[in-house]
Amino acid sequence: MSGAPAGILWQVFKKVSSEDYLEKYDGNEKRSINKALCDIDHMLRSHGKCTVIDVGLPEENDEGDEVHREQIKWDKYDETLG
Repeated sequence: MSGAPAGILWQVFKKVSSEDYLEKYDGNEKRSINKALCDIDHMLRSHGKCTVIDVGLPEENDEGDEVHREQIKWDKYDETLG
């Protein structure tokens, strides 16, 4: 988010960034990497930044629709108020 060469960093760290999702997706590396990209995209948007494409990362295939993403965002907001 601070101007680092995101594309280069992604190539170096994409496996590390997505390894937490491997178990959830039964070892499917492609889905795990996609989920990591989706999370990065959500973080960028929540900080008022751009999308993953705008910073030079591969396009993610978000498995949830806009309503689902908004629910997740508001659920996290409610947790912080908790």
